[in-house]
Amino acid sequence: MCEKIEPWDRGFEDVVLPGYEETLYRMVQPSGIMYGHPVREIGRSGLVDSGSDTVSRMKLIFAESLIKTGGLSLENSYPSISSEQVTEHLIPEITDYFLTLYPDLYQGSTTSYLRNPYYLAENLIGKRITVKTSLVKNYLANLFHNSLLFMDVYFFGEWIRGLGSSNSTALKQDSSRFRLTVLGIMALAASADRKLQSEERALFEFYTESAGLSVEMKREARMLLNRFGKLSEVDLPDIDSWLVRKYLLEMAVLVTLADRRINEPEQEFIMALGKKLQFSEEEISTSMLAVDSFVLDNWEAMHYLLGRSNLEVISSRFKVRLQGFIEKNKYYVVQEIRESKELFYLLGKSRTETLTEEEKRIVNEQLIDILKTIPTFVIIALPFTFITLPTLLALLPKKAFPSSFQE
Repeated sequence: MCEKIEPWDRGFEDVVLPGYEETLYRMVQPSGIMYGHPVREIGRSGLVDSGSDTVSRMKLIFAESLIKTGGLSLENSYPSISSEQVTEHLIPEITDYFLTLYPDLYQGSTTSYLRNPYYLAENLIGKRITVKTSLVKNYLANLFHNSLLFMDVYFFGEWIRGLGSSNSTALKQDSSRFRLTVLGIMALAASADRKLQSEERALFEFYTESAGLSVEMKREARMLLNRFGKLSEVDLPDIDSWLVRKYLLEMAVLVTLADRRINEPEQEFIMALGKKLQFSEEEISTSMLAVDSFVLDNWEAMHYLLGRSNLEVISSRFKVRLQGFIEKNKYYVVQEIRESKELFYLLGKSRTETLTEEEKRIVNEQLIDILKTIPTFVIIALPFTFITLPTLLALLPKKAFPSSFQE
């Protein structure tokens, strides 16, 4: 039996595999599962078929995220395991995980599961992501309910790595406590401008009536409603997991987008929360850039945000942040451009002649390839469909171009 190790305890970083959480973040963040709005299959650039309904889309991406996360955990522990063995191993683990953490999800017989393990796994996943019709018109309630799916992805990875499967009671406690933490942070982000609207109140009511919470936690959740506004009032245990801290910060950033504009109090709250989560200012900016990137890359699919946020405000803010990161790496960018003779030539040519469509494509692709190698942009997915050639030329440092281009 594994020694008890809780995700919140100090020393957790000692058992985290090198690069595991960063790899997992790069894998799942572009899908939207972290933000409660899954829109893309893992590892694919296109959106899920728009003809599919919301529940089917969520079910597909949620199941895929569990498999990918479990597979990553399993392969790190057993490098020689084949892809077929990974799937065969994970399906019964998925059922055990959900039956342990959410025993009320499935009340039927498991006889069919013994004959076909895929049946129960699919059934449980479907029940976990079912969207309650009462939440459809409530942005924050939807966001809270759906974003918690990511915590199942995270905790399932811990389950596979042996940090939770042998300590299911502790894992259930951690899961419930974490939901309360997420709620508190979302509430503070939503009320950072000192206004608590009906939607925020409805969020609390939804949360306090959610199944699986103790009487004490329900009472604590209701108390949060009366003391919102202070970050110190939210229980933020020592979280050694970089990915969990990243998730908390980026959820708060996304909540602020529920307003039509990001005001100064909200910006100050994000910075204070980031520092409390032990992130540097640059790391906080990276998370803000990551959320803006996701929203811009999936604007048409972001039903919850359409009509709420101003696309021009988000895109302008994104460009300012992007330029800041490029400026910090300008010497590297300049060197890379100058070493690419074709790119350097075409940039100079564009100063006096109109480039052909093929030449524009080459310039755009090579500039994007250079951006992709900047450390900051390795970890987050930039909206390259949004970053056009004119945008790139405006953002890149002038020293990157031939002298004739700067005249």
